Parts: sequence; structure tokens; C-alpha cells
Amino acid sequence: MEITVFIEADSRFSHELRYVLTIFAQNKGVNFRFVSSPDQADLSFGTTTSYDYIVAENFYSLIGQSQFSFKNHFTSDCLIRTKSGQIDYLSSAFYMLNSLQEYESIDLDEVHRFKYSASYQYQFGNVQENLVQQCFDNLCSHPKLSSLKKASRPSAIFLSHDIDSIHGSLYQDGFYLLKKGKPHLIFKLLLNELLQRPDWYTFDRIMKIEDEYTFKSTFFWLVNQGRLSKREVNADYSITNQRIRSAIQSAATKGWHNGIHKSISKESLTSEIAKSGLTPSANRNHYLKFNLPSHYNEIEKSGLKMDASLGFAEAYGFRNSYSLPFTPFDLKNKKPYSFVEVPLTIMDTTLYRYQKKEVNSVANELIEFLEKNKFNAVISLLWHNNYFTEYKFHGYLPLYKKLLAYFYENNWRSLQPDEIIALYSLN
Repeated sequence: MEITVFIEADSRFSHELRYVLTIFAQNKGVNFRFVSSPDQADLSFGTTTSYDYIVAENFYSLIGQSQFSFKNHFTSDCLIRTKSGQIDYLSSAFYMLNSLQEYESIDLDEVHRFKYSASYQYQFGNVQENLVQQCFDNLCSHPKLSSLKKASRPSAIFLSHDIDSIHGSLYQDGFYLLKKGKPHLIFKLLLNELLQRPDWYTFDRIMKIEDEYTFKSTFFWLVNQGRLSKREVNADYSITNQRIRSAIQSAATKGWHNGIHKSISKESLTSEIAKSGLTPSANRNHYLKFNLPSHYNEIEKSGLKMDASLGFAEAYGFRNSYSLPFTPFDLKNKKPYSFVEVPLTIMDTTLYRYQKKEVNSVANELIEFLEKNKFNAVISLLWHNNYFTEYKFHGYLPLYKKLLAYFYENNWRSLQPDEIIALYSLN
């Protein structure tokens, strides 16, 4: 299906509107052909009532003045309106999709990340709501788009594992066993470490489990080592270690993907990729530590075609209120970036450390969330290698298996980076 579209020539919003309409078209499976005259168009967008759709020009004027806080734009329903009070679903989607609330923010946490508590998702309690999809669906209430209202596709998954630590079991599991009155098991941890078989070296186990469900995942590897502060530490392993290289090679040979896990060191992403010895398609930042738009600019500069860092550590759900991979917009140069961002949806550390969920009962809660997102989503699920063990993180391996079983029984596809890039890139 093809729809011809005209957008009023206005330097404040014409590029932005064309971009978000292209994301909408991708979402709905329709083709928009942009034309130079409203007389040639099935649908027109501009600032006056002579157009089919009125654009909130006031919103783009504020963005042009670097006023990014959601408090400058949203009403209580998290929507942007024109001066006359009419809802502008496309501008609302543009703002949320690109996480503009985070731009130039100085409200950062102890590791210099944008605070979840400073977000509109926290303020309005809607982090689990696919608000951009709702905007797109509501846009279809327009008579000229009504045929697209029910357009949807089955959801898929992106499985991944951040490899932060291999040797942490001796200390972390050992301390756990001491507290639980099981010091005799510490000898086993020590022996495994001395024999260079650390308990958190779980890569074969991970691949075997996923293979049972016909799924494959991505391993994100750290290049740099060492502690930077009391709170922040890079890898406790060397990526040049023979056993690590063997694990990387084994994963690649079996069809799993190896990505770069940008460290918290000041070294550039481009430099870390060169040091890694990998040929990655994708990155995820260690600690989910980044700031916008500088992070997007660094991904662009690196030449990578996919990033998977956009998630809140403190809460599962949608950091940009969208459930699908997307190409972000370069606000400075007024064009889409050349990579795909895959928002992180669910992370084990969120459940364990931040939300302190009871692991034996959280499966039903997560599956209820997944049931609400059986269409129009790519759920990005992160399970660290240490959560596949049975001491400190007891219960998280069975939980992962329950989630995989749900995906398998409900026919969710497992996507890898190259597939995601092909499906969602705008370039």
C-alpha cells in the first residue's frame, strides 16, 4: 500500500516529521511517498487548518532552544499538543522515541547515568507502556489512515549476555555460602578457580540451554580490565586469554554472535573495537552508562550498525516508550543516524539488585508483561553469565528457562544483530 504525503517546508520540523513518519510507515507496513505539493498528496502535514494534520510547531521551537525536559512539553497524559490544544501524536512519538528528555540532562546518578527517577516514565508510572505504539495506533483514527489501524506483527526476542566477570564467583558466591553456613562448598569454588574452571565460565551451558529451544543469542565482551572506583569496575578477565578466545570462537562457530561491551574507561569505542580482535555488529555499554546525544554520536563514529544500551537499570520496560528497534534521529544534523538502536527491556540485575524481586514469584509478573506485548515488540532480554549459577544467584537459571519456554511455546522468533539491522535500518 502506498500513500503520498506532503509536509510543509519549515526548518523547525520538516526533517523531523519526515523521519517519524518513516518510522510510522515501518511500524505499519505501509509505503509513504513524499511529494512536493499538497495537491499531489493523499495526506498533508503543516501548521494551519488547511492541512489534514496540524503540527505542534511550538514543540519544535522549544526543542530548537534546547528545552528538552518533559516538563516543558507533556501534559498529564504524556502527549504534546498544538497551541490550540489539539493532540500531536507524531511529535509526541518523536520526543519519546529519541529519549529527548535525556538530552543535556544534569540530573545524573552515582555512575553519571540519566536518573530513572528524573524520567517521565517514573513520574507518570508508565515505564511498561508502549506509548509510541499507542501514538501510532491513535494516528490511524484519521480517516485517511484508518485501514492501518489493525496492522500488527508477532513479537520477537533479542537474547544477550553481558560478560562482566568470570572470576567473581570465588568472592561473591564464597561470601554468600559463608552467610548461609555452608563453608565446605567454598573449597569447591577455590579448586575450580585453581584448575582454571571458574564457576562463572558458563558459556557452553548458556548455548546448550538456548539451543534446546532453537534460540541463539549475543555475548557482549569487555576489552578493558580493572577497577576505576569503588562503584565502577571493568572486566576481571583478559579478552586475550586463551580460554576467553576459545569461548568467543566456539560461540561464533556455533552461530552465536559476539559483540563489544563498551567499557567505562575513557578510551573511545572505536579504539576498543580495534583492540578486541572481534568483528562485531553490535555494542552495549557497560553499566548501561551513557549520555545522550554523545553516546549516539560515538556509535555513529565507530561504524557499528547496532547498539543495545537503551534501558533503565532500575526498572524493566521501555526507556524510550517504544517496543521495537529503531534508527535514532541526529537532531544536530537533522537526519537519521546510520545504526539501529535495540532498547533493552528486561535485565536480571534490575530484578535482583534494583527492584529486589522475589525470584520464585517474578516469572508470572514477567509473563503477564510479555502477554501484553505479544505483538509489535522485540523484547530485549539480558541475562549475565553469572546468573546461570546456583549460589548467590540461585533461582535465576530456572527463571531464564521459564522465559525461554514461554517464548518457544508462543512461537516468538529469536533475532540476532544482522537480522535486526536488516529489518529496522532506515539506511
